[in-house]
Amino acid sequence: MLAQVDVLFGSAIDCANVGQAFDGREHLHVLDARHRDGRMDVAPTRAEPLHAGDALMVLGTSEAIESFSAAAAQRDES
Repeated sequence: MLAQVDVLFGSAIDCANVGQAFDGREHLHVLDARHRDGRMDVAPTRAEPLHAGDALMVLGTSEAIESFSAAAAQRDES
C-alpha cells in the first residue's frame, strides 16, 4: 500500500529526522519527503530533517501505515 503521511505541527515527528521517525518500523519504507518549501527528496537519508508542513510518501502494509499515521498525528507531550 502507498500513502501520504503529513507532518503536523507539534506531532511526534515534527522536528525529528527520517531515521527517528521510522525507527522500529521495518514494514514501512519512506519513498520521498516533500518539504514545505517545495523541495522533494527521493529516498531521503535517515538524517533528513522533517518539519510541520512536510509530507512523506510511504510504502508498507496497511497495518504499518495506519500505525505510523496514528503515531505521526499524536502531539508530542515531551
